[in-house]
Amino acid sequence: MAAGGARAGTCSPSRIAQSATALQDARFALSQQPSHTGSDTAIPDETGHAIADVKSRLVDFITAYMNCQRTTSDPSGMQVDLSRLGWARDAEPPPAGADTAKADPTLHFEVRPFAGGLLGITAAFGVPCGADTLLMLFAEREDGWSEIMRIQSPPYRDLAHAFDAFDYDISPLDDSGHWFLIEKHLPATCVSVNTVIMYSVARPSLLPSKPRIVFTGHDPIFWGDQDFGRLSVNADGFTVRFHDHGDNADIVEIVRRFSVAGNIVQPVRHPAPD
Repeated sequence: MAAGGARAGTCSPSRIAQSATALQDARFALSQQPSHTGSDTAIPDETGHAIADVKSRLVDFITAYMNCQRTTSDPSGMQVDLSRLGWARDAEPPPAGADTAKADPTLHFEVRPFAGGLLGITAAFGVPCGADTLLMLFAEREDGWSEIMRIQSPPYRDLAHAFDAFDYDISPLDDSGHWFLIEKHLPATCVSVNTVIMYSVARPSLLPSKPRIVFTGHDPIFWGDQDFGRLSVNADGFTVRFHDHGDNADIVEIVRRFSVAGNIVQPVRHPAPD
């Protein structure tokens, strides 16, 4: 399996507690930031800094927690632990009159096991008018877990760069024993159900925080039916499904299929029917 990353770190329960407190402080600071500015997606500089600080604190917290986990740990139990230790709070409908342009201090962890000894942890947290998401991918090592890939939004001052409605999947190993990760997300937005679905293909590199992004794509999407797009993957490619306006202004399902061979990603022009 092509993967890099440092060896699993030393377990420190006190480090878990300290990083959890720092994360809670960062989330509270973000929730106190001003609402976005006049345009739909622009945010003040201080709000952008606060979002970046939450992501940094999430990395510290998840890393500290994973340094104490054995490879035999139950993923569902790990998800419960992360939620409890990190004071996670799922999103709820905002109360009447609430300022939805300010960040809601929500936080949701999800832990997903994959074949080949891989484990994905996503952390979705509230930002103005939506959410942003961080993904950390770990691999089994003899001495525990080691991070091998991190997917996150770059620092931004525009909510169009947030990773809202995030999802991902990992391909089976190909004939050479390699795999790729496919992710999709939407920008955070305060008003429109007509937006853009963005997706990318990444392969591991020697530096987990800088995966090799071998492909990016995007399409218009209509999510008024709460369908934020769906992914499916195999060793040779992937499919993205979503809804948008058709030729007659009807809402129709759009299907995009791509083949993946090494670092070459190409659309399948005439795919076989499902």
